[in-house]
Amino acid sequence: MLAVNQVCCTRLTKFTTGTLKREEMTLISFLCAIKALVQNQSFSRAHQLPFMNMTKTSAGILLYRKEKNILRVFLVHPGGPFFTKKDAGIWSIPKGEIDKGEDPLTAALREFTEETGYTPAGAFIPLSPVTQKGGKTVIAWAAEGNCDAAAIRSNTFMLEWPTRSGRMQEFPEVDRAGWFTVDEAKQKLHPAQAALVDEVLSKLKS
Repeated sequence: MLAVNQVCCTRLTKFTTGTLKREEMTLISFLCAIKALVQNQSFSRAHQLPFMNMTKTSAGILLYRKEKNILRVFLVHPGGPFFTKKDAGIWSIPKGEIDKGEDPLTAALREFTEETGYTPAGAFIPLSPVTQKGGKTVIAWAAEGNCDAAAIRSNTFMLEWPTRSGRMQEFPEVDRAGWFTVDEAKQKLHPAQAALVDEVLSKLKS
């Protein structure tokens, strides 16, 4: 089981650098599933391997506010050691997977609260779903709000780090947040999510 655990954890580095081959992805997915079954546990959303979520659907909230007639949107940066030095194209709206039978908007609000400690309220504007490069669909709503980016409180996940060290460390799902102009946000965001910002801008102008 230790060998399986090492495979599951160490291959994350190869995935994030784009060097993981398709056949390796299939093998790792199988080994990790075996590990979970043997240990009688399931993977949490916080530490699933990225390719295990390719066909899943996430729900999120694009929070916005206006400062002197300038639109700004609220984005979060993923926590954990693999994203520490990454910036452009890595940020996201607060979002997460929809649980079985869960209402998508309820899931979006739950995920926002889990990742920031803040719960949006008021009117929610439905946005067109977007599909990310890996195949995940993101359903989102826009809402006006004023979350304090400097005071967020994120839930956490456990990860063996450094790799093969046998040492489990706790990391936040979100390590920082910020308010950005439309142009700034489109540089920071996962490419597919940039369309959400354009749609919000269009709806607020109409």
